[in-house]
Amino acid sequence: VNLSLADSNAIKATPGLCTSLSNTYISYVSSLLTSTFGILVLQVPTTNAFQANDLITDTTPPQLIRFDLNVSGEALVLYFSETVNVATLDVTQITIRSAGANASDSYTLTSGYVVGGQYVNAFGVALSRADLNVIKVNTRLAVSNATTFISLTNSTIR
Repeated sequence: VNLSLADSNAIKATPGLCTSLSNTYISYVSSLLTSTFGILVLQVPTTNAFQANDLITDTTPPQLIRFDLNVSGEALVLYFSETVNVATLDVTQITIRSAGANASDSYTLTSGYVVGGQYVNAFGVALSRADLNVIKVNTRLAVSNATTFISLTNSTIR
């Protein structure tokens, strides 16, 4: 069965669901399928759900698809390809960069806190005063959309 992105995200937003065979079951209503003669399949209620025989867990890490940095608003908004567990965010793994390759044209955040739910695909990070001061002082950093980039390590979020 291929799940839609919405269904996959809903499962990821439910801790302890479909993470092992012991918590992966399926139930369905009779209108799920019909035979070639138009006969509905028998319903399998949640009280009598079938346990999975096999499970392929998601091993693809979430991808950052875009971000919004608002220095005046003191916030960074991150948008991911799938639901992430915001509680696993390590802000110190986020680096703001400019188009230049010079190390002085980048800054790795030192702190901040999450604004938003725990299992979401987009959320805000309230930037710390210390980080904002460094970003604002560097006249080559966070100047425009065209010259502002962000990089995350593999340890940023799960």
